[in-house]
Amino acid sequence: DGTSVSSNNSATLSFTIQVSKQPAGSGTDADPYLISTMAELYWLSQTSSEWVSGKYFKQTADIDASTTSLLDGGAGFTPLGNTTTKFEANYDGGGHVISGLVINRPTQDYVGFIGYGKGQTINNLGLENVNIEGHYKVGGFIGGANGMTIEKCYSTGTVRGVYWVGGFIDRADGTYTTVRNCYSTCAVTGAQIVGGFNGIGGGYLTVINCYSTGSVSGTSSVGGFGGSNPGTKVENSFWDTQTSGQTTGWNSAALGVTGKTTAEMKTASTFTDVG
Repeated sequence: DGTSVSSNNSATLSFTIQVSKQPAGSGTDADPYLISTMAELYWLSQTSSEWVSGKYFKQTADIDASTTSLLDGGAGFTPLGNTTTKFEANYDGGGHVISGLVINRPTQDYVGFIGYGKGQTINNLGLENVNIEGHYKVGGFIGGANGMTIEKCYSTGTVRGVYWVGGFIDRADGTYTTVRNCYSTCAVTGAQIVGGFNGIGGGYLTVINCYSTGSVSGTSSVGGFGGSNPGTKVENSFWDTQTSGQTTGWNSAALGVTGKTTAEMKTASTFTDVG
């Protein structure tokens, strides 16, 4: 996925250039772009013209994204979507993972594998061992969402930010976003409004059958599941009170989310008893 170039000097200098490769497929529902390598994932991150509504992507193999630490002068992977050019394409992970993704953008808002998504479905994708840092509205999977459906996805690793930081998602706005059957084990660190699963939540977020287990630390509005959840609807969801270090779900009434011990989080009846 990259080209290694070495000098002939007595002190050898090696560096990697990430190549970009357009994936197979035409991007339609019947013929989606097929993402199987880091080169193809890099192409997606650099080709915002394909982020539009009506485009479809499907991942067909696990992808080692550890070389993203070398991209963009050390800033790492470019998040898919921002407030100017939203990521509106559908992405089916195919049950595969992206591992070792690095994003090092401490002054940038809306940071995650998806920075800002709108109006599409993201499903069946795992992000493993992420190392993500942003400023405001930061998530281990997605920063901001508008009218999305996210199902059967997860994030593991570390997430850092200043304000509004979540292990999986920060917030949803505009029209309702539903996150269902997802989880995060990310260690989450921030200053204000920090949560194991979501940060601020927002008035347009519905979370169903989800959980978080990562450690959570911050200075104010810190919760084991969410930092602050004005208007968020949560059903049948949990956080680990021991591994998170947090005894409250978020800084207001934690309706729909329940804290459990690590042993209880490993017990099937904890989940089956709520349907």
